[in-house]
Amino acid sequence: MRSEWQVDMGGARLGVEVTRGTVEISLPGVGGTVALDLQQAVAFRAALDEAVAVARIDVREGFSLL
Repeated sequence: MRSEWQVDMGGARLGVEVTRGTVEISLPGVGGTVALDLQQAVAFRAALDEAVAVARIDVREGFSLL
C-alpha cells in the first residue's frame, strides 16, 4: 500500500507520508513537518475541503490572485 505522496507547489514539493497511522506533512522551504494523528487528519481534511470550496467560489467570481 502506498504511504508517501508528493505535491508540486510550483517548483517546491510538499511531502505527505503515513507512518504508523500518523499523517506527516513536510513543508517545503520551511523545513518543518506537521504530524497529525488520525482524528486530527480527518479534521484537517474537512477544513481543507471547505477552504477549497470557498476558493472555487472566489475563482468563479473573479477573486483569484493567480
